[in-house]
Amino acid sequence: MSDVKKIVVISVLLLIFAGTFAGCARHTATVKVDSIPSGATVSVNGKEKGTTPLVLTLPYGRYKVSAEKEGYGSKQTEVVVDKPSVVVNINIGQTAAKKFNITISDSPRAPYDPQHYTVYLDGHFAGVTTLNPYHLNY
Repeated sequence: MSDVKKIVVISVLLLIFAGTFAGCARHTATVKVDSIPSGATVSVNGKEKGTTPLVLTLPYGRYKVSAEKEGYGSKQTEVVVDKPSVVVNINIGQTAAKKFNITISDSPRAPYDPQHYTVYLDGHFAGVTTLNPYHLNY
């Protein structure tokens, strides 16, 4: 075989070989994760990745994406990454309203005057009432 034929055959084989492995390369995608409310901690397949809004680069595949924020719930969704750009929106919602221990005490200066009652939430001063019962229509 002549040297020119050897070079052509080797070049063709290298191109075929390179093309075969290029097709095997794993595709990656940009995955943007947003949540309502923002600032939620995001985990992908159980591993913490950051807080929303968050942009990740992930290989194509299936993932369990969860978002969690204190004072709100947590939510998990399955995401299929099968294109170059994927957007994930997770609405965590709000958990049941927080319960407070409310204490209202009358003013020593004006007992039985609801316009000056002191209000405490969980033992912390929250303010003074401004209700004037004389302006209420019964």
